[in-house]
Amino acid sequence: MVTAPAATAPDVYPASVTVSYLSGGAWMTASSAPELLPVGIVGLGAMTATATSAQPGTATAPANAIDGNPATIWHTVYSPTKDVPPQSITLTLDEPRQITGLTYQPRQDASANGVVTGYTVYTSADGTTFTEVDSGALAADKSTKTVNLPTSEVRAVRFEATAGVGDYVAAAEIHLVAATR
Repeated sequence: MVTAPAATAPDVYPASVTVSYLSGGAWMTASSAPELLPVGIVGLGAMTATATSAQPGTATAPANAIDGNPATIWHTVYSPTKDVPPQSITLTLDEPRQITGLTYQPRQDASANGVVTGYTVYTSADGTTFTEVDSGALAADKSTKTVNLPTSEVRAVRFEATAGVGDYVAAAEIHLVAATR
């Protein structure tokens, strides 16, 4: 079992294991391949993502926002026409869970298009009926933002971008912050 320090921010961190052992009188070392370790968030395989808009193709699919890889993105349609905000992404959980917030990481490449600057968050206990629980503004920069939500047991969370840089919407990663049990 791995325990993160108490002040560790909710996110996905790469982790590997290195062991040293004695074999035939010589010390040997072996390391595992890096794995993604969720800390304080709902596990990456515990939800699916759908969106009101996504540029066709796998390079900009909604699933990219929950894959643990900040180099991939979800992006709304930008060609041949543009789907302007408001646009949303819905994260549906495999089972109801206690959620206290979400983190939004803007795209990390050279473009700022789609960095969310205005948002509304909705939650749903049944995955069908949604209730607004928070809204606000976000800085138009590439830093990861945390949105604190009232603690509740939810089946789905909808993150609606009401404004974005260039009138687009994009996300590298969106994670749900889990209540500690």
